[in-house]
Amino acid sequence: MNLKNSVLFASFLILGQLFILTGCAGNPKTRAANDARKSARVTYLSELAVPGCEGEKIKPKGDLKAYVEDQLSHYGFFVDKDEKKILERCKTVGAASNFFTKFWFFRDPDKSTPENEYKNIIDERIADIKNEILFNDMYVAGTRFAPNGGLKGDMAHVYLLRGNNSYKVKTGHLNRLADLMAWVYFDVNQRPLYVFLFYNKGGGYRLFRSHQTMDSYEGLLEVLRELSKFSPVNEEDYREVYNELIRNDPEYIFRFAINRFSYYEDVKLDKVLFPPTPEVITAKMIQPQILGRPDIPSDMKMVFGPRVATILGRFILVYDGNRYTARLVVDVGDIDWEDLGERLSATFDLSIEFTNEETRESKVFYSGLALNMTRKNYENVKGASRPLDLGGLVNHEEGAGINLTISDFIKKLTSGNYSVKIELVNKRTFKSNLWFTKIKVK
Repeated sequence: MNLKNSVLFASFLILGQLFILTGCAGNPKTRAANDARKSARVTYLSELAVPGCEGEKIKPKGDLKAYVEDQLSHYGFFVDKDEKKILERCKTVGAASNFFTKFWFFRDPDKSTPENEYKNIIDERIADIKNEILFNDMYVAGTRFAPNGGLKGDMAHVYLLRGNNSYKVKTGHLNRLADLMAWVYFDVNQRPLYVFLFYNKGGGYRLFRSHQTMDSYEGLLEVLRELSKFSPVNEEDYREVYNELIRNDPEYIFRFAINRFSYYEDVKLDKVLFPPTPEVITAKMIQPQILGRPDIPSDMKMVFGPRVATILGRFILVYDGNRYTARLVVDVGDIDWEDLGERLSATFDLSIEFTNEETRESKVFYSGLALNMTRKNYENVKGASRPLDLGGLVNHEEGAGINLTISDFIKKLTSGNYSVKIELVNKRTFKSNLWFTKIKVK
């Protein structure tokens, strides 16, 4: 740590006893805001429940078990308990794969690019962990993830969610006190936003979670018991552990991390390490770019839907014994429209990929979808889901049944069971959604 940060840290520890920053909590949450958030959460989880992931929880076996365990070993810290309940109902590898495709789709901060920038960042961090990036780190040389839980350990948990940090400090091998290591993340004002304290009593580094002040005698003893390699039995034992802490903490970092996780009182460890929601990910990563409004001329008027990156809705594909009927059920108020005065217009790219579950051969139906409606009609029907008949669309993809309708396109597929992936993208703002279904072609 440079001199500036060392002085800052000492100052923060001292001033922290006098001034507690609580941050800007803002206005109290209204019941309406909470209801809207809960409703959005329910809708998100319903969309995440792709075909094959319904019904009761199952006990996965064979290839399915191996696939799910592999995915969770890499991305388990990003899946919350509600999402995991859906995953536990997936009955095939294909269904579980579609679950994760949808999972990352909702976390893509910029759907105008072919890459998922957020997932790429996470995959880079996974590679860092596997390549033991800390082993040659100037601050914590020799530190490895593998003996400390690997991708499932506390160190990996922090690294995967928060990345590499501003500064690290580590003690040598201590006698009575656990070996300590702290990862410090400074904010733009050079204040310690997060200070993750790890301690090793012989079984690998674990994350310290019992933040409390050492001002009281009882509090001090409790901390020393947790951080001692051997159980102290008398006052002399406690004094030796405490003195070892003082001797190995010249920058006050470890004592700061024991007292508080952050300079800001309202920043809590459990919330920082909770799986980030799609809304949090996209909101953070689109700044300063405004996602959903790329390349819109300054003189063009738009009517934007309320969501940042997605168009919620349902895709329905049914067969009546004669023809296939495809419908998209959406709320027109959820769509981004070009405002033409008395008329609103929106154009989309629609792709429907059919994958034979036995041969894995895929064919894609690709078309454009143009919607137009009067402003008066829009005001009357927004807020209610309405079906859009896609039966009149024809395929524009060369070499795959060009100019065929969806029904005729499906009839030309080889007989068998098919997984179907549908993607709808607004051509102006790139808001989109992804749906999955299954059909049997006879």
